[in-house]
Amino acid sequence: MPTRPVVTQVLIAFMGLVFALQELWPERMLAWFALWPDVGPIRVGSAHGVPVFARFGLWQFLTHGFLHGSLAHLFVNGLALYMFGSLLEQVWGGLRYLVFFLVCVIGGGLLQFWWIGVPEGNEVSVTLGASGGLFGLLTAFAVLFPRHRVMLLLPPVPMPAWLLVTLFALASTVLGLTGLVPGIAHFAHLGGLVAGLLMYVLFARRWWRPGDVPAAWRAAMRPDE
Repeated sequence: MPTRPVVTQVLIAFMGLVFALQELWPERMLAWFALWPDVGPIRVGSAHGVPVFARFGLWQFLTHGFLHGSLAHLFVNGLALYMFGSLLEQVWGGLRYLVFFLVCVIGGGLLQFWWIGVPEGNEVSVTLGASGGLFGLLTAFAVLFPRHRVMLLLPPVPMPAWLLVTLFALASTVLGLTGLVPGIAHFAHLGGLVAGLLMYVLFARRWWRPGDVPAAWRAAMRPDE
């Protein structure tokens, strides 16, 4: 029987709460919880006339996934989380689904952190957003439901889920290596994708039974499932 995607809804609500806190204390939230390179203190700005400095912390591999750079950023990630996460939560169960998402957030942060390395000159890149976790969920969704057709926003072209993930992986790799589209954590996307694929192969493929999948979705599954 279909169940409400409670964990997905809680995650979206929590991201909304964190964004509200960012609006109240932008410098401090960014300094404490975004993912920073390990280059010592970095001045983010000032709060009430007091300078605010950011430093790298291990917790940031997780916490960066709950911060967002704008309301549009939050909306797109929240919409994607609801679209692809709700069914996976139903199939896997809430706790396993939550663990999967959080591991993918960490995986995205790890690869982005490795790619940034030590910044050149005075330019420092900060990473924030749930995209790593979302790419991990999207990868698992595409493995489980490769035939499901997904409609892109830009351009509005329908395509099977497996093709969407493949194109995202290629685009993130090319754009990340070339730097053609700066300001986006392309390697966080790739890190979440790789983490999601590994998590599915090693664990999540055994988390569900055919009866867990709604009948309307079974035609979109792989033939051997």
